[in-house]
Amino acid sequence: MEDPDYLTEGYLNLARSNEKLCEFQKTVSYCETCLNMQGTTVSLQLNGQVCLSMGNAYLGLSVFQKALVSYEKALRYAHNNDDKMLECRVCCSLGNFYIQLK
Repeated sequence: MEDPDYLTEGYLNLARSNEKLCEFQKTVSYCETCLNMQGTTVSLQLNGQVCLSMGNAYLGLSVFQKALVSYEKALRYAHNNDDKMLECRVCCSLGNFYIQLK
């Protein structure tokens, strides 16, 4: 379990689980742990997913500026890696962001 990629993926799974449980502070904490880990290419590819989860958590906490910054980072990762699924998920989250602000 010393492989950085497995650890990053494990923390991402914990973040996503806590996001679904509306435990947004824990989600942010696990996401920050993921982003601070030094991994390989797989970890770098997961960074977009991590930023998306972090944005969703900040949105749940009503910390709108940090949510927007996280979504923008996730969108950049999606564009840089040509990840259409991530791009779609970020756009959906941005739609939810807009609805909450309206």
